[in-house]
Amino acid sequence: MNFHTAVNNKRDNLIIQVISFFWLLAKFWSLPAWSFSREVPLVSFIFDSQSSTAIIFVTNIISIVLLLSLFLHMRRWVLAAVIFFEIISICFDYLLLQPWEYIYLSIFLISFINYNDKERKQYIIVLFLSSIYIFSGLHKLNRNFLVEVWNRFILTDFFGLSQEIVLHYKLFFLGLSIPLIELTLGIGLLTLRLSKKVIPLLILLHLIILVVVGPLGKNYNSIIWFWNFAMIALLLLTFESKIQSVKINAVWYLWIFAVPFAGIIIGWNSYLTFNLYAGKNEQLYIYSKNVFPEKMPAHKLSDNADGYQWYVNLQEWVMQDTTLPPIPEKWYMEKMKQKLLERFPESKIILISPTN
Repeated sequence: MNFHTAVNNKRDNLIIQVISFFWLLAKFWSLPAWSFSREVPLVSFIFDSQSSTAIIFVTNIISIVLLLSLFLHMRRWVLAAVIFFEIISICFDYLLLQPWEYIYLSIFLISFINYNDKERKQYIIVLFLSSIYIFSGLHKLNRNFLVEVWNRFILTDFFGLSQEIVLHYKLFFLGLSIPLIELTLGIGLLTLRLSKKVIPLLILLHLIILVVVGPLGKNYNSIIWFWNFAMIALLLLTFESKIQSVKINAVWYLWIFAVPFAGIIIGWNSYLTFNLYAGKNEQLYIYSKNVFPEKMPAHKLSDNADGYQWYVNLQEWVMQDTTLPPIPEKWYMEKMKQKLLERFPESKIILISPTN
């Protein structure tokens, strides 16, 4: 039996094993987010509880055991158990619903529902993967992405280019090529006959992301390093052999394509619509007249307006404390604002929405 045949025969199990492996890495890497040492307030999706921290810790420990079990041996009931305990954990702290978490949960759900139908399962996973790139590209087609991500983070911080050079060589709008490439490659995946040609380009895209945000680049948002490696492995495994188009229930198309598209129209910036690093994040600042606790990344204000001398950027604090970026949803920030005012009653909280 050659390598191609061996991989094709075990592809379904390998996809789950790959996700389980990288999910385990992310779990251990993000330990501060679900452990008792966390300082950032919990923002629940449904309800608050005095036992929230303990519940989150226990459910994550159980998930780790289950994922390790899946890595060693495929079982359908374990897929369901992982989904169950992860959803419980997310309900008590919405911060845990990161892009990679949503993607992994979705593929687990697809695999569980279509456990005994390999062709249907593979085809739906292809649709789901293509939607990731399509909607990620669509979300980036805005000026916020050009200003915050392309111009500031990539051109200025990564390449060290001055604004004079950016303007002189008209590099600003060149950033639109990134979402257009994502969108085009996502559609290419959807067109199954082109998928083989698209895969190397998508892998290159993930490698570029790893260079920019990884240890050799800006060393930023370390949790997504595992996710990008996982996406490369998923692309290779999913498209290792020919995918056949099969008839599926319309509900799958609604969930995979219609819901994210509706989210763009109504301005829903959630990760569930693959709004990944589109530059549209709400920014929350905490101003204080007194010194913040030592663990918080506080900065001195140059202008002590109204007696406020220190400030903390929530995104910087959350990433330092939990290794995860805050959720880019206004309701989440508003609830976080309430939590922070309870902890720092003398502070001033400012929520800044991204400019269009």
